[in-house]
Amino acid sequence: MLKASVILPTYNRAYILKDCLSYLLNQTTNDYEIIVIDDASQDETSEVVSGFQIPDSKLKYIRLEKQSGPYVARNIGVEQTNSELIIFLDSDVLVHPDFVLDHIKIHRNNEKIWIQGMVNHIRFPNQVNFKFYYPSALCIGTFITQNASVQKKWFLEIGGFEDFGSKMGYKDVDLGIRFQKIGLNPVHPLFRCKAYHIDGPPRMENLQEFFDKCQERGKSAYFLIKRHGKLGKKFAHTTKAIRISRFFQTDRWIDNGLKFLESSRDSPILPLFPICRMLMKYHYRSKGILEAQKSEIKVQNKKQKSNPKLPIYNSQNSNPKASVVIVTYNREKLLRYCLRALLSQTSQDYEIVVVDDGSTDGTHSLPEIKKVRYFKNSAQSGQPFSRNRGIKEARGEIIIFVDSDVIVDKNFVKDHILPHKTEDKLIVQGLVRHIRHPKAAGRFSLKIDGFSKEGLVTQNVSVKKKWFLEVGLMDENFGITMGYEDTDLGRRLKKINLRTICGFIKCKADHVDGYPTREKFEISFQKRYEWSKNIVYFGSKYGNRFVKTSKVLLVSRLLLLSQWVEKEAAIKLLTNSVDFPIFFVAPLLKEIMKYHYRAKGILEVQNENRKTKE
Repeated sequence: MLKASVILPTYNRAYILKDCLSYLLNQTTNDYEIIVIDDASQDETSEVVSGFQIPDSKLKYIRLEKQSGPYVARNIGVEQTNSELIIFLDSDVLVHPDFVLDHIKIHRNNEKIWIQGMVNHIRFPNQVNFKFYYPSALCIGTFITQNASVQKKWFLEIGGFEDFGSKMGYKDVDLGIRFQKIGLNPVHPLFRCKAYHIDGPPRMENLQEFFDKCQERGKSAYFLIKRHGKLGKKFAHTTKAIRISRFFQTDRWIDNGLKFLESSRDSPILPLFPICRMLMKYHYRSKGILEAQKSEIKVQNKKQKSNPKLPIYNSQNSNPKASVVIVTYNREKLLRYCLRALLSQTSQDYEIVVVDDGSTDGTHSLPEIKKVRYFKNSAQSGQPFSRNRGIKEARGEIIIFVDSDVIVDKNFVKDHILPHKTEDKLIVQGLVRHIRHPKAAGRFSLKIDGFSKEGLVTQNVSVKKKWFLEVGLMDENFGITMGYEDTDLGRRLKKINLRTICGFIKCKADHVDGYPTREKFEISFQKRYEWSKNIVYFGSKYGNRFVKTSKVLLVSRLLLLSQWVEKEAAIKLLTNSVDFPIFFVAPLLKEIMKYHYRAKGILEVQNENRKTKE
């Protein structure tokens, strides 16, 4: 019996297969065979193999009539072997003369192992130099078929490569996880089992093919996690891919990415090409992951439609534990998403109270409104008045404030109620993640806020009703304009010794900002200008050290904001920098411009106060 069989699947790689076989046939040991499995190639692969005048016992050639993917080809190759040891290799890899011998020697003294050999990446075959061999690191603990070996009995025991997800990627990682479950340990020899992977020169068609493969691997990564849970997540890096893609906003510039890569591959700035290629790789991988998620959600939705469940929420509950109070004004579209999430909570002991602050859109006609307790002000009266009305109308012991542009997690109400059961004087302040579209709810977001040391933030917070009543509810002197009315309420609750805890992991909620446009920027700046009136009023109650008016004015003067912020060029620069690859430019510029409008409002109110005193 031969000691080793090299399994070599190939598809349309005649241009490099000849070099691969030349290196494989020039080994220092003869006790091995090579099995080439042609996955229905359409090039000269068969001619390349037949060009080697080698006996069939040494070089076997199997051609598949239909393309089945590399992992099916490997399973077929293993079926044709009689060797004790299986060595997996890719057809674009060139190996050292001691390659097979190294694999055999390491297995000789170790029973339950697999070997994961390293590879060095080069562009052309003539760059092979085993004297100066520095391998690229592979993920420790994984089984990657570029350069790996395992005893045939262990491969057959777990059933070989299994089909799941897409045709490309992670089926070898899945194999490695299953090897670990039967007690096999990975061995990673650094300077033995040497091999070179031929990447080839970067061309547009090569890059697009590479990114398509990344997308397919993303789908497989998702299904790997579905199969193996935490163990699969350790190797699949799905969250890492999604985070990097969103962090660098790759979806905004990816269309021009290939052109940029083509033009920058020979740039004197050496890391420019590999960094951009890496970012695009993560984009396509995350795209594949999200596609797999969507396809599974569609299947689940079909099952739910065929087996509909009655809604948990009971609007007739006369004695609920908690009341979710929502104040809304002309947010018909976003309120629908907000209510849908609240109507499908895992808790049953709650009610939903919606206070419409004189909306002029179709808020009152939403189908979800009919399922909740709905109150409408005759005219716009402001946040303090509307929230006070919601508190008074609430029947629950605990008041949970949520904004009408916030979408909550299914355990949101339960997570808010639980801490209040063990402690009486408590403010539960949940964080909010910022997203652009309601469909992105539940996904990772870099921008998170919602915590105030001095007060509370009504986007996502809960307090027992009796404490609101004890401090006299919200101060309605803040008027229609928003800002600092919740901070004022929080400070008064602190005076009666309420303690604030922050739900970092629980009480999950997403704030829908929408896609940044010129109109939204202008509305945001107008709000900052109007809030400045509340800043001065709040400062008169507690002292300016709490509202940082001097800081706002100082920043505005130092940056000469009054000289350029209100000019047409400023808002144009802001809107044009939204999709800039350096992702922090737009938010930084927006914050600077907010300081100007806040400072402008503060100065106007201060001047008005001086005139009234005079």
